[in-house]
Order: sequence, then C-alpha cells, then structure tokens
Amino acid sequence: MQTIEYLRELLLPGRIDAVMAHWGQRNMAPVANVLLQRLHPARHGGYTLAVTADIAGRSTGFWLQVVDDPRTHADAARRSLAKSRRAQLDPTQSHRLVDLPSHGVVVRPAGLDERIPGLSLLATPERLRVVLSDCLGKPLRRLPDVELLSHRLGKRAVARIRLGAARFIVKCYRDYSERAATTFRHMQALRDAGLRLADPVGYSEEWQLLVMQDVDGEAPATADDSGRAGELLAALHGCAPVTDSRHTSAEEIALLERWIDTIQGVGNACAGRLDAALTALRTELTTTDAACFRLSHRDFYEKQILLTTRDATLLDFDTLALADPMLDLGNYAAHLDLRACQEGGVSAPAVAACEAGYARHLPVDTARLSAWRRAAALRLACLYCLWPGPGNHTHSMLEIAHGR
Repeated sequence: MQTIEYLRELLLPGRIDAVMAHWGQRNMAPVANVLLQRLHPARHGGYTLAVTADIAGRSTGFWLQVVDDPRTHADAARRSLAKSRRAQLDPTQSHRLVDLPSHGVVVRPAGLDERIPGLSLLATPERLRVVLSDCLGKPLRRLPDVELLSHRLGKRAVARIRLGAARFIVKCYRDYSERAATTFRHMQALRDAGLRLADPVGYSEEWQLLVMQDVDGEAPATADDSGRAGELLAALHGCAPVTDSRHTSAEEIALLERWIDTIQGVGNACAGRLDAALTALRTELTTTDAACFRLSHRDFYEKQILLTTRDATLLDFDTLALADPMLDLGNYAAHLDLRACQEGGVSAPAVAACEAGYARHLPVDTARLSAWRRAAALRLACLYCLWPGPGNHTHSMLEIAHGR
C-alpha cells in the first residue's frame, strides 16, 4: 500500500484516536484528548503528523510517521536510538516507539529522534554540562535545568537552559548537517553588523548544537509594534550577504506544488481551488528580478520578533538566503491576515504600519509584495486544509491567495 493511501485512511474520523490507543496499550498508559496539530510531507518520503494527547493527565506531544514499511523503519530507529554514546532510548524501554503495520504508522513521543544527536544531551544533564562548558568557555558547577520548547522530527529541537539566574536557548540540529557552525557564523556576522539578535555564545560541531542568550520581550501585538517589525526587517535586508544560498520564485512554486499534490492525494475538496490560486500566481512570482535579491529571513512573522520598550530583537536565522525582499514582507502580512481571521479583527492597519516602517529605510515594490503575500496565504491555506476541527481558516486564506 502506498503511503498516500495509508495517510488517507489515517485521516478518516477516529483513526488517529485508534492509533494512539494502540500506543497506550503497548505502554500501559491511558490516552485521552487526541488532537492532530499539523501534517507535513516528510523529507525522504512519507508523511509526518504532529499529535498531542493527554497521558496520565499531562498533555504530551507525539509524532506519527506514515511510511511504507513501519516495522523495518521502527527497528532501524530503535537500533540507532539505543547506540551507547548518543543513546536516547534505553533498550528495555523500546516499546515507547511503536510500529503499527496495519495502519502504516510508526508512533513515537516528541523528543525521541535518532537524527538529532543533541536530544541525548538534553536528557543527560551531566553530559550537557560538559558540552555547555566548552561552548561557553568556562567550567560550569551547576547542572543545567532543561525545558524542551519544540521538536520538529528529523529537523531540529529547541530547549531553554537555566544555569542559576542565567538563561540560554539551545538549538539542536540534524546530525552531519553542519548547521550549528553555519548559523553561529551567520549570527556573529549579523551581530557585528549591528543587527539586534540573541547573542550567539558557542556551538558544538560534534553534537550539532548552537547556544545563544535567551532574550526577553513580546511578539508584536499592535500596529505600532508592526511598524517596529518593518524597521527591523529593513535592517536585516540592509546587511551585507552572509550566505550564497538563494531562494527563487521557482523554488517557492515547487514547494507549493508539493503541498497541493499531497492535498489532492488525500482527496481534499480544496485541492482544485488551491491549484487555481497557484496557477494565477505563477507568472507574477516568476517575474521577480534576481538583481533585486537581498539577504532575507524567509520565515519572518510575529513570533520571530521580540519587542521591549527599548529594543526589537530578531530570532531564528536557520533559513537565511538571498531572495526577493518582498518575500519577507509578504509572509509577515499573510500571517497578520491569519491572525485577523483567528481573532475576528482586521489586518490592514498593522500591515500598513509594517510597510511604512520598512519604507523608512528601503523601497517597497507593491506589485511584488502583493504576489508574495498571496503566495504565503496559499501556503497557509495548504496547512489549514489538513487541519481538523474548529479554527480552520482555509477558506479565508484562499480568498486572500486569490487576491480577493
């Protein structure tokens, strides 16, 4: 059976609940309140579903991997997770990772990831202290207190580390990716250029782990806040390039095509409207002149910014690339559109304020901005097509993607 057929069956009412009930039976842990949070096409084929469930009264994150051969996949993962040096899994507790061949699914708790070696450090404070001492350049007497903030299976994990009064953010990347060193160098260069960001303090190439200072602040909430966000974005776009990586409109279109193919595969009724919106966008996006490319964030929206009364700090430099600068402005505007849908408000004042803040330093191309805003809205519509239950804003984001 192909993975798309497994996925189609898994998305039928009650199927994910049944899968999680199997996990609970295998682990002698009653499962309740199962919720599908997100669905992603996986990097190497198949699909990955983010799920939350209450285990013993506590909300817990899980990953459901939809693959052709769950048993073989799970056995390989168990062997890798139980390797002595970077072990994340005690062999006697291997039932935590459950394969269900009849459903085409492997179920695992969040934080269990054979491709992210740093997760084994987060689970062993003694070893983490040694690595942090090397990153910080000084011996640490305290054992670090670890709070896992997020985990994207096979991609990265983020944790907050407390050492007494000191706080750090640790990002753990995929093994052999060299992302920790690359991002550290990019952040150093941008800090030295005067961009306000969380100070990078060290990295471990061996563990693919990046350490930076934790930063206080709140995400933009008002139109005035969005004006400050626009100025911060212009400051990034005004920096000299720190990478040769490029993100073109063709790559953006290919990403949207993969999403729409997935949505068509599961038989979602929105697929036709999504495809029509993409068809209308193709020409507008492909007219972008590469000569106008600037250093771009590529994931710029409210949660990537922390504001205090004095400072505006930019977060997350994993996706830096040379790109059309209107991509970032369009992405921010589309997320403001989404927030307006969620809260029953309007986005226009905050969008205008962000553009005005940006325009105080760099020019705004309204035609290209409109195209990238609609492309970002289409990507968000794709995400929400596979988002079950209340709070589904597919229709609203599709209206924006169609320019209405």
